[in-house]
Amino acid sequence: MAWKLVHSETREMHIYWRMREISVSAYIADDGTLSFFASYTYTSAGAGVFRYSSPLSTPGNRRLKGVYSAKRVDDGQIITATITASRDDKPNWIGDEVSVGNYECETTKLEIFEEVLEPPSTPSSISVPTTVKGGENINISWGSSFGATIYYLERSVNGGAYTSIYSGGNRSYTDTISKSWNTVAYRVRAYNSDGFSGYTTSPTRTVINNTPPIISGQDSNLGDKNLGFVISYQVDDADIRDSLVVTEKLNGSTIKTINGAPRKQDLEIEITNETLYSLPLNSENTIEIKVDDQNGGIAYRRYTFRRTNTAPIISDEDKGLGQKIEPFSIDFSASDNEGNTITVKTYLDGIKKEEYQVEDGATNTFTISNEDWYRLGIGTHSIKIEAIDEHGATAIRNYTFTRYDDKIQFTLKNPIETDIAATKILVTPTWAIPIGANAKVEVCNNGYDEEPTWEDITSQVSTGKHYMFTNDIKTADKWGIDIRFTIEKGTATEECVIYGFGGAFE
Repeated sequence: MAWKLVHSETREMHIYWRMREISVSAYIADDGTLSFFASYTYTSAGAGVFRYSSPLSTPGNRRLKGVYSAKRVDDGQIITATITASRDDKPNWIGDEVSVGNYECETTKLEIFEEVLEPPSTPSSISVPTTVKGGENINISWGSSFGATIYYLERSVNGGAYTSIYSGGNRSYTDTISKSWNTVAYRVRAYNSDGFSGYTTSPTRTVINNTPPIISGQDSNLGDKNLGFVISYQVDDADIRDSLVVTEKLNGSTIKTINGAPRKQDLEIEITNETLYSLPLNSENTIEIKVDDQNGGIAYRRYTFRRTNTAPIISDEDKGLGQKIEPFSIDFSASDNEGNTITVKTYLDGIKKEEYQVEDGATNTFTISNEDWYRLGIGTHSIKIEAIDEHGATAIRNYTFTRYDDKIQFTLKNPIETDIAATKILVTPTWAIPIGANAKVEVCNNGYDEEPTWEDITSQVSTGKHYMFTNDIKTADKWGIDIRFTIEKGTATEECVIYGFGGAFE
C-alpha cells in the first residue's frame, strides 16, 4: 500500500499562551464531509473546542489520513500532529496529543492522504543460456523487482502456452531440458499483497538435440616425466552421421588436428624427448584432447604431468667382466639430454678413486693401478661409475669382476742400497703354501741394474739357512739387494697366502 495526497489547505487558528495541551481529530461524514476538531485545555484548568469542516470527494470505504501542522510564534519551530480518518468504522476520533506549553501557536497547514494499492515493479531482466541442449540442465535467472515478495516463472515449449514452473523468493531456477523439445522460452513476474507486476520475457531458444562425443579413459595426473612418452585413446559418438574433429594440445598449443577421426580405433599423442626437454624444468604441464562433432557436441580429456630433470646417460650396461689376472681399464662416456655439466666419480670396492668433470659424449677411461691391483684379494670385486649433472640427477654404471691368479710374483718396491756388493743373505717368509702349489724365492745384489742377476735361494729358505751370493758385478752406479717371490698355483685347490717376510744380509 501507499499514500496519495488528495487534499491540502492552510488554516489559521490562534491558541493562547495559557493553553496547556491541544488534541486534534478528524471525522468523515456520510456525505463525504471531513470534520476537523481541535480541543485544548488552559493552564487554569479551563477547556475549549473549535471545529472546522470541509467537503471532500470521498468514495465509500476510502481510507484517509491527515497531517496537522502548527508552529511557535516566538522561534518558528514546527510542531506536527497526525490526523487519521476512516470510513470503515465511523465515527472514528483518532488523534495524537501535542503539548504546546505556554506559547501562542497558529495553525499553518492541513493535508489529507488517500491509501492506494502499489503492486511490485516488473523484474528488470531475465537471463537464459544462449546454448540449450536436450538432456541437460540450464540455469534461468532474473533481475530484482521493487516491492516483490514472490516471483512466478513460466515456460513455453515449442511455441505453446506458458505454464508455471516455479514460485518463490529466489531469483534463479534450474530447469531440465527434454530431448523432445525444439524451442523453449521463459517469462517471469513479481507479486505482493497489492497484486502482480508485468512480465519480463526471454528470447526463444532453439534446443540442440545432439549427443556429445566421448573420449576413452579419464582425466588424470601422469606424475613426473623425464623421458618422452605416448598416450593412447579412442573416440566415439552415438550420432553416426556426425564427423568428428580431434584436436590435441600441449599447454594450449596445438600438436595435431585429425579431421574425420576414426571411431573406436587407437589414436596416439607422442611427447618426444625433444618436446619434453623444451619444457621448463619442474614445470606443470597439460595435455588436452578435444573432440567436436560439429553439431554442438564437444568432449574433452585432460592429462597433467610434471617435467623433471633427466639423469645423465652412461654408455654400456651393468655387467660382470669375468676373471681378471692383471690390472685392466674400462672405457666409458657420459652424456646429458639437457646439456648440463657432468661430474664423474669412480669407485673400486666402494672406495672413491677419482672425481672430475667430463665432456658430454667424450670417451673416458677408468684404470685399476698396479698398486690397487696387488691390494685386491683373490675373489669378486666391484667397480662403480657415477655421472651427476648440475641439478643432482645421478646415473650409475656397475661392473663386477673376479681377481684370479695362478701365479703370484712380486719384488721389493725399491732395492735396498748397499755400499758394496752383498755377499750373504737370509730370507724368512711367513706364508701358507698349500699342497700342489710351487713357491720360488730369488735374490740379487745388483738390484739397480736394468737386468739384475737373480739367484735362486728356495732351498735355503725352506731350510732356514743363509745363502752366499755368487754374483760380483754390476752395471748400475750402485749396489742394491732385491728379493723376488714367485708362487704358482699348480694343482693346489686352497688359497696361497703370504703374510710377510724378514731377513738379514752382509
